[in-house]
Amino acid sequence: MARSKCGGCGSGSFELVEQASIKNSNFKLTFVQCSSCGVPVGVMEYYNIGDKLDGLEKRIKAIESTTSNIDGNVVAVVGLVKKKK
Repeated sequence: MARSKCGGCGSGSFELVEQASIKNSNFKLTFVQCSSCGVPVGVMEYYNIGDKLDGLEKRIKAIESTTSNIDGNVVAVVGLVKKKK
């Protein structure tokens, strides 16, 4: 398998560097760049969208669980009220 090399200096060592201010960009980006000479070889979104989606999924499941419990409690209360009548 071929190993990636920097197009500028030929090094095979890379690093992630946050770039907070890029002209005409509304978002932070992370550059993959050569750790020897700094030539960028790739760009990634700053935020890991997969991780964010996993977090949202967990929060939605927690809300679903809570609303399910509330529904069950409401049904139980309605049943008790009907028995009292």
